[in-house]
Amino acid sequence: MNEEIEVGHVTKTGFKLSKKIETLDEFWEVINKDISVFARHRMYPTAFFMSWNIRLIKKWLNAGWFFQAYRIKNETSK
Repeated sequence: MNEEIEVGHVTKTGFKLSKKIETLDEFWEVINKDISVFARHRMYPTAFFMSWNIRLIKKWLNAGWFFQAYRIKNETSK
């Protein structure tokens, strides 16, 4: 992954990144509260990360690859 992703980025699937997850405490709160999370390059169900080891999660946090996101409603379909 070459491009730097930041808050405000809109994915091809219609999600907008709203907050970067920067600590293990934030990560734990998000995977227990939200149903999905943006990680590295796409949206994942939060349950996917429940079995990951802390070392790998911390590596992805340090790389800046976890974000909270929300779906943008399609403005053209009314």
